[in-house]
Amino acid sequence: MASTRPPAASAGELLLGHADDALATRVRSRLGRVDALLGVEPPAPVVRAGGAPAGHARSERRDEASTFARLATVDWDTLVRDHRRKPFADDVRAELVARDDCPRAAVLALVVVPSSATACSALGAALERRVVTLRQVALEGTPGWAAVRTLACWVPWPGDRRHAPVDRVLDEAAGLLPGHDPIAWRWLIDRAPGHPDTFGRLCMDASNASWAGDPQARRGSWSADPGGRRVEAVASRPRWTVLTPLGLLGRVAPPVAARVVAALPASLIREFLSAHEKLSARVVGPLLRTGVVRAEDLAGRLSTDPAQVREFLALRHSGVHAELLASGVDRRTRDAIFRATRRDAPRCVPLPTGWRHRSTVNPHGGCAEAVFGHHPELIRPALGLCKAELGIAGMLRGLLGIWEVRGRWALRDPRLLHRLGSDSAAARFARSVAFDPRGLERLRAEVARHERPDVLVAAMREAPALAARYPGAELWPAAVAAHDREPLPAATLANLAGHPDCPDELSLPACRSDPVLALRLADRSPRHALVALGHPMPHVRRTGTPVPWFVDVLADGLLAVRDVVEQANPAHRMLEGVDALAAILPDEAREARHVVAEHTRRTLGGEPDAWAVAVRLLPDFVAGLPELLATAAAAVFRTAAAGEDDPTG
Repeated sequence: MASTRPPAASAGELLLGHADDALATRVRSRLGRVDALLGVEPPAPVVRAGGAPAGHARSERRDEASTFARLATVDWDTLVRDHRRKPFADDVRAELVARDDCPRAAVLALVVVPSSATACSALGAALERRVVTLRQVALEGTPGWAAVRTLACWVPWPGDRRHAPVDRVLDEAAGLLPGHDPIAWRWLIDRAPGHPDTFGRLCMDASNASWAGDPQARRGSWSADPGGRRVEAVASRPRWTVLTPLGLLGRVAPPVAARVVAALPASLIREFLSAHEKLSARVVGPLLRTGVVRAEDLAGRLSTDPAQVREFLALRHSGVHAELLASGVDRRTRDAIFRATRRDAPRCVPLPTGWRHRSTVNPHGGCAEAVFGHHPELIRPALGLCKAELGIAGMLRGLLGIWEVRGRWALRDPRLLHRLGSDSAAARFARSVAFDPRGLERLRAEVARHERPDVLVAAMREAPALAARYPGAELWPAAVAAHDREPLPAATLANLAGHPDCPDELSLPACRSDPVLALRLADRSPRHALVALGHPMPHVRRTGTPVPWFVDVLADGLLAVRDVVEQANPAHRMLEGVDALAAILPDEAREARHVVAEHTRRTLGGEPDAWAVAVRLLPDFVAGLPELLATAAAAVFRTAAAGEDDPTG
């Protein structure tokens, strides 16, 4: 029976994969037993009495697919037809596509996620086999819309983190959409979920229907009545899941997205929103302008990608700001949202009243930025829960915000004084200024004194927690100058580096001393990516699980493939990472293999003894590939010059 999943290649096998077959055979003969060097091979699966391997208990289902999964030979054409008629479960499809005898055409058919499913382990298994790539699945898989949806729901890690290689393919797919032609979009939306051909053919057919004046396309499933109201005809349409036209419209030019969204009928918009996909600002703005969608209808649907967040802030919509706060955006964004609530802001954007009364302040979630706004109901909890992050400067800023909105008497409120701490310096100062005719002037002067950049930096040296709150762009020159005079504590640097606009003079030293922070900030700039590359690379898992961190920076062009090959360490982790690129970034994987082959050819040449030493050193070698190859070559050639015994024996 064909194996369902080949064992992961060991480090030695990965290195020998860059040698030609004849040389690899000579190296293995020098090493003796292959398993002594390349790792003990996994035991053969234990076969049950019924003929099914013991490791495949998960797929033992009483259905036709499970039967196919256990057969030694499979009629793949019949299986694909059965899958088209009634889709198999995701785990069964994963076992089928992992078989060595599963042809590429069957893989493309089986990895496509049915309309009612969101699991994509079959895609992970196919990528691991290196039979298909992400781009081939999206643009060659059928049905086309389902194939693109498969990539949209393939999330190799939990949360809302962006996956750059998938983004690149989805952007390419969005480029095939039929512009802003309403007739073409009407045709596409009516037929996309059930269109049997590829995604490219779907978009081409939609454009052709418009150019040919297809009467069915003109009638469509919605039209505008003489009064200009959008109405929807009675039509049965498959349910949209995971990916709707709104998701792809967020990847086209903003004018195109705005025109298409404005033409959508209300009932269709509500149907799209039921898919709960992440939406970009290019779609959210037009949706809000239709009057059909309210900001609260978009709860949990706003993309938190930094570029998208900036576009959401540019909308200056109070409901969008509230949803961004609920989505857990970064502290600089929260600071901008709360500062926009100030009555003296260039354009005041207050948060919705209902949201302010419903929201609860999480002491670990970072509400300290509320003190810079003009919502006393949010400032008061922050003063009580975020004392460590606010410090005296933040506490006084919060008191000033309350006074500016509610007046001096609000500072006498016993509940506020209790939150401050009855005997705290902030509480004593609040009592003092509340009864002083010049209290507001004194309070403003004290806030200005404590918020001076040099004073804040000095306070952060003593209390690193103060740097967790967004300090404001005006602090950075003073912080850089202070760090040049005397290095800031590591904890302070790490907190400052977490802010998106932290200067490289502060964030790079923090990344050099903190490997975890370096990996988190690797996608900030090429310099950050190189610093992250200098730390030991974490273990690279299988393709269906979180992929190497450097995949995103390679896809975005922040790192060169040669940099990864030559600077990543240890060498065996680098080889694992390069091996994992094959199906995700095939062009980069080919370039990486070329660079590895160039180094091995230049340093080791065709000397089997040098290759054997390199393979033996590889699993425990802590430096990068160039150092490994140089060490192996030096050991062999020095031994040969001294006339010593064979080092590989």
